[in-house]
Amino acid sequence: MTKLSLLIFSLVVTASVAQESTVHLNPAFPQLAFQDPVALTHAGDGSGMLFVVEQGGTIRSFVNSEQAADADLFLDIRDRVVSGGERGLLGLAFHPQYPSNGRFFVYYTANTTDGMITRLSRFERDGDAGNPADPQSETVFFEVSQTASNHNGGDLAFGLDGTLYVSIGDGGGVPGDAQNRTNLLGTIARIDVDEDAGQPPYGIPDDNPFVGNEVGIREEIFAYGLRNPWRFSIDAETGMIWAGDVGQNDWEEVDIIRNGGNYGWPIREGYECYQAFTCSMAFDAPVFVYENGVDGRSVTGGYVYRGALAPDFAGAYVFGDFISGRMWRLDGESPEFIPTELETNATPLISAFGEDEDQELYVLDYGSGTIFRFESAIADSNEPPADADRSIRFRLAGPNPFVARTSLAVDVPRPTTVRVDVYDMLGRRMGPPMYREAGAGLSTNIVVDADEAGMTPGVYVARLTTEWGARSLLMTRVR
Repeated sequence: MTKLSLLIFSLVVTASVAQESTVHLNPAFPQLAFQDPVALTHAGDGSGMLFVVEQGGTIRSFVNSEQAADADLFLDIRDRVVSGGERGLLGLAFHPQYPSNGRFFVYYTANTTDGMITRLSRFERDGDAGNPADPQSETVFFEVSQTASNHNGGDLAFGLDGTLYVSIGDGGGVPGDAQNRTNLLGTIARIDVDEDAGQPPYGIPDDNPFVGNEVGIREEIFAYGLRNPWRFSIDAETGMIWAGDVGQNDWEEVDIIRNGGNYGWPIREGYECYQAFTCSMAFDAPVFVYENGVDGRSVTGGYVYRGALAPDFAGAYVFGDFISGRMWRLDGESPEFIPTELETNATPLISAFGEDEDQELYVLDYGSGTIFRFESAIADSNEPPADADRSIRFRLAGPNPFVARTSLAVDVPRPTTVRVDVYDMLGRRMGPPMYREAGAGLSTNIVVDADEAGMTPGVYVARLTTEWGARSLLMTRVR
């Protein structure tokens, strides 16, 4: 399928069925901010607590309340986590019997004498419910040798049958690892954590696709041929597995993961051949793709919405893009899903989506550390006019591409303090945040000095944050 036909298809199906497309992303916990948040979840214990994973190696817990003022340290394993770029503490899942056994699982990057690895480990709560975790309770389940510092994958989720699913990137190093089933790179793995087989301390579900093979295929593999399935989720009603697989050059894709599926990487990217003249093998096709560089640069998998705060989204799969902050919904049934781009009042750096026990949806902003709650777009009489966010303008006022310096212009509907951050394509902040007092109806210019910010030649994201929402734009430094 060509890019033009994909565009026409998207326009036709989007116009044919009108879906609710406007949502509000409201700060859920205004008094809290997190350092590089990459996951949010709950323990399923009825406690009303939420847990946020910080990439550097910590997990914080706090009460699910807008008045929450403190986020306690639940687990600290910074002494064994290698963080930066796509590495770090990346995934968290609580055992379905956590209230009684106190067990949970994490996935993180580490260094060993043999090189860099990603590690799946189990930890335990330190005593009674409500206590933090014991960092010395670690039991290593498996390790995956990494050939580069990117494409670590790293999400975790328990299925409806109680088995644990793990998303693992292709390692970013050796071409073709995602098609080499003798390792776990580029896969969704599935294991039985309750069957202690000694070493390794887990069992293989009987219906995994390669159980009992005699040619060296890893029996943990549930699906393969993925590049970097950074975030995936399992629909609590249907058990369907949805994954966002980050693309290489042209396409970001959303996949429905099935038992034994091969999603084609690196032979195919999206619907097109990548490293082959013809895609002669039968691959599992994505259910949606968008063009890299046009609509975004790094897909972040989301959730099928099952909450109550946005009833018009019931049953829709909601996901977004890390770099552009754009969001979409998919409606319908496989293989004919209808995409609709969402209108939001904010454009966060979407590192992850998360759910609470009521299945309400949250959006994590990697840049500011803010957790947004996903809600229907209902105007609040105590806020500025409903269209205030539309009157925010953020644009380049200087050269782009630029060599040493450029400037950004900000227009806001009334006097306020604005913040601008600059990030590279790995989400790393370039220099400190820039704060300015902006006046109503006046353009406020903010100068970006590439050398002061440590910006080497490349593409960067400038992100404006205001009290009404956020905006982002791309800029390029050249030599």
